[in-house]
Amino acid sequence: MRSLLTSKAVRRALRPVAELVDQRVERQVRRVVGNTGGAVPSDVARELKTLRNRQRPLELFFDGTGRGASRLPSAPHLDRTIAELAEVTGKPEAAEGTVAQAFRLLVAMEALGVGRIAGGTMNIVGKLAAVPLLDPPNDDLLEIGTLYGMFGASLIRMMEKAGRDPG
Repeated sequence: MRSLLTSKAVRRALRPVAELVDQRVERQVRRVVGNTGGAVPSDVARELKTLRNRQRPLELFFDGTGRGASRLPSAPHLDRTIAELAEVTGKPEAAEGTVAQAFRLLVAMEALGVGRIAGGTMNIVGKLAAVPLLDPPNDDLLEIGTLYGMFGASLIRMMEKAGRDPG
């Protein structure tokens, strides 16, 4: 089906239909913009400017500036991590809060530490959040291959937040 839609003959035949759809969408947008007089109301523009000014420091804190890769997770990635954690641990009520704690800890450890914790944001957050929720039988932890020991220190902190005494 995909090859049929990407062929030149089909695209040429469907071009008038696509143009008609584009015209209708543009007409609808003009109607909505026309209701506001063609300009953005000053209070909306002011609020947008305030939000943009507030967002920039957060971007500097979380994005890839100075670190290589961004730590800003998208909503679908967060939702998926929370859902997977709830399914694996059987504790859906604690999953979202633990993921939030793990994300804040990841950002704090990287800000205070000597570098990045290796791995993707949701991978690290998932591992940090899962261990305390899985309720290990004892508090002995063994972390192999940490970069500067930052993940191990983060895992110990997550266990302590869960009321455990990791060794």
